[in-house]
Amino acid sequence: MMNIKDRNKNVILTKVFLIVILIMPLTLFYSLYLNLYIRTPVPDVAWVSWYDDPQHEVYIGWETEDFEQCTVKYGTSRTELDEIETEGTANQFHIMNLTSLSSNTRYYYEIDYDGKIYTTGEFRTAPSIYSPFSFGLTADTQQKIGPGWHSHVAKIFDQKNYSFIAMVGDFVEDRYKAEWNDYFKRAGRWMDTIPLVPVQGNHDRAKDVDNDGEEEYFFGQYFPQSVDQVMNTNIYDTHQQFYFSFNWSSVHFQILYFPEVDIDDEEELHGINPRDYNQSFTPDHLAWIEEDLANAQDFPFRVSLFHCPITGAGFYGENFVLINELLPILHQYNVTVTVHGHAHHFERGILKNNIHLGNDLTYFVVGTGGGLADVGLCPVPETEVCTAGPSYTEAHATEDNLEFSTYTLSGELIDSYVIESEVK
Repeated sequence: MMNIKDRNKNVILTKVFLIVILIMPLTLFYSLYLNLYIRTPVPDVAWVSWYDDPQHEVYIGWETEDFEQCTVKYGTSRTELDEIETEGTANQFHIMNLTSLSSNTRYYYEIDYDGKIYTTGEFRTAPSIYSPFSFGLTADTQQKIGPGWHSHVAKIFDQKNYSFIAMVGDFVEDRYKAEWNDYFKRAGRWMDTIPLVPVQGNHDRAKDVDNDGEEEYFFGQYFPQSVDQVMNTNIYDTHQQFYFSFNWSSVHFQILYFPEVDIDDEEELHGINPRDYNQSFTPDHLAWIEEDLANAQDFPFRVSLFHCPITGAGFYGENFVLINELLPILHQYNVTVTVHGHAHHFERGILKNNIHLGNDLTYFVVGTGGGLADVGLCPVPETEVCTAGPSYTEAHATEDNLEFSTYTLSGELIDSYVIESEVK
């Protein structure tokens, strides 16, 4: 007869065996996934974005495995691409500026090299007058932790008729080249018909990924439209601050460089990471923000997009640096909405404007683009709605209203919110 000691030993061995049986398939699956992930080749994908005038100028970006000299053919008819631009030299990272475009016009393009078609696509320029339009919002599409839902979100976006999609930072996790390939492979489902507005996240910054003593800055290779013209304002100013603005119909959009302002660095004074702070709060960046917003006061709406939230229910909570040093500027110039990623959940909240009473700022966190979701959300007083899990957000703008709607990936409405213009 088995004694108690032997019985307990058998129970323990059985539990260990069952745990191993459960873990082994997951470990094997993740190992296979990661092996494929880090070997993702450069996809045959192009994207359209712009500098400050999407009515008349855009650029097309793409990448090739080898150095190639490419030609872009484009025009207003799919069958008559009568405008031709050829690169002066062979490149791997390609940017072709298309200028003197007509406003509110659909263009078609084709990229060729070595006598073959690399890829094709289309885009529409911004209107010259106020007219209704819609745009998509997402962030934090990192897939390294495992196959998340970035592909599912991209599939949904592919069915939309957005004027553009704003990706509010953290395209990748560790900034390796294959991760960027993976992003463009998945997002390529919609990039042939919908332009991309990029916002830099903390995981998108430059990094020495191959330990050769030099940092690779893939984000800057893909997206050249930053207006940052001043460097070395402090020892952390590497001239990689990414910010610019543009107008689309009734909305002035401002992309700012606040990828991360770490206030939990135990080794630093007040917990503020000096690199994060000094890279974002440069004199030229702050001066540009104010000048840009001052010039946009006649627009019905002003929307600022930057990766790090001012506050929120996620892991990072309230950011006292952004609250004390950035928020007063946004309130002073009546910013209507801010949009963020960084925290991997959806949230809508209200930041009271004590400078212009009644013109409160609505913030959105849209970090649900495919990466590991937040758990244990802790709403702050400003939180109106928050939820974890896969979702996407879209906005519809008219001269009078700006409506934001957030959906689950199965199409169920999570939140809808309408902001009326203060401009009469």
